Amino acid sequence: MKRVLWIDILKGLGIIAVVLGHSGYQNGYFMFFFHMPLFVFASGYLYKKNSNMSWWEVSKRKFKHLLVPYVVYMLLITLIMCSYNLVAGAPLLKALSLDWKSLILGGSLLNGAYGVFWFVTFLFTVQILYDFLQRKVKSSWFLGLIIIAFYGIAHWESTNYQHIFVPGNVDVALFGIIFYALGHLFHEKDWLNKEGVGRLLLLGVIAYLAVFFYLYAEGMIRFGLDLKHRQYYFLGTVILTPLSCTIIVAFLSKLLSRIKVIRTMLEFLGKATMEIMYLHIMTGIIISKFIPLPWYLFLLAGLLFPSVWYYSLLKLKELRNIRSHTRYLAKEKI
Repeated sequence: MKRVLWIDILKGLGIIAVVLGHSGYQNGYFMFFFHMPLFVFASGYLYKKNSNMSWWEVSKRKFKHLLVPYVVYMLLITLIMCSYNLVAGAPLLKALSLDWKSLILGGSLLNGAYGVFWFVTFLFTVQILYDFLQRKVKSSWFLGLIIIAFYGIAHWESTNYQHIFVPGNVDVALFGIIFYALGHLFHEKDWLNKEGVGRLLLLGVIAYLAVFFYLYAEGMIRFGLDLKHRQYYFLGTVILTPLSCTIIVAFLSKLLSRIKVIRTMLEFLGKATMEIMYLHIMTGIIISKFIPLPWYLFLLAGLLFPSVWYYSLLKLKELRNIRSHTRYLAKEKI
């Protein structure tokens, strides 16, 4: 799929919000108001039904793209953390002891260095569920009703059974699919690129957020959003608030795409999103063993070290491609 520059920038801003939310910054909890829905919206914006492939084939491709790296990075982090414990002098059995139940079942059981891994299994579920609905439901209005029904079920679960456990947080897809569908709808209608519609949209969400945050600051309304733990029981605002924030960040991304230095940095972070997502907490845990790690250093380290890892993987891939091409040319000469 062809990359969209402002979407990469959007994801770059989104991953900064994720790391900031985990940094210990006193106002970092505001990042939870929108950062995960932002990524689901971006994924939905890029969705395109592939009529040349069956749903099963698409699902296998998504599995390879999302869940294979999920397992690889889980093993990598486990290896690094166990090795660090051994070097630090921990007894062998303690250093190698793992919470296998959490690692196998995933979802909200995952904490510490694995704390954000829940998002990958959730996103995979959203993607294959939405693709299935796109293939089976011909009426867009009926599809909308199904997604509204999903939201009703998700709200009911969040209100009454918030603390239940479902492996991989796959049930959270009933809520998250709303933002995936909205991302797809915004792309289909091209609302973010139409000048007149875009201006009205921007003014509308700014007005909504101004009222929302005033009421929130005055204690007149309550709000919270934590997809991992199914905390999305604030009816209505749990859709409007993250969607409005995402639209603001989308327009900001388009604006920043005109500034070369910022564009280059954020585009790179957007491409390195998954590596940063997987590795930033582990990076903070290990560095904090040696030096105090205030929130701004956590943010810097959580972005920098995974980005270096991603850059190294890119260069390794380029080297492999060069070698493969060289071998191909050598064979052709023969």
